Amino acid sequence: MPGLLADVNLQGHLPYLRRLMEAQGLMEIMTQLDISLAIFPDLGLDRGTDDRTLWRFCQENGWVLFPDNRNQEDENSLSATLQDSWREGHLPVLTLANKARFESNAA
Repeated sequence: MPGLLADVNLQGHLPYLRRLMEAQGLMEIMTQLDISLAIFPDLGLDRGTDDRTLWRFCQENGWVLFPDNRNQEDENSLSATLQDSWREGHLPVLTLANKARFESNAA
């Protein structure tokens, strides 16, 4: 099982998330379950990948997408994609609702 993929806007947050998980003893469990934390370069993804393509990539390859809040800017936005494509059995999207609060805690 691949794991959690940080979206472009949250790639710098992954080290903090990893430290939190290590402090709680969760990284050991993730290692045992073969669950990884990844950023775009780890998977050869382009920073300009649109949300719909990214969501499909995650579904096809077993990655749970970890973005910050998204709006419905166009038909390829994450919100539009989830509305017209998500079905039971698909992997979830774990959205960071308050990026500024997360950043202040990470400092």
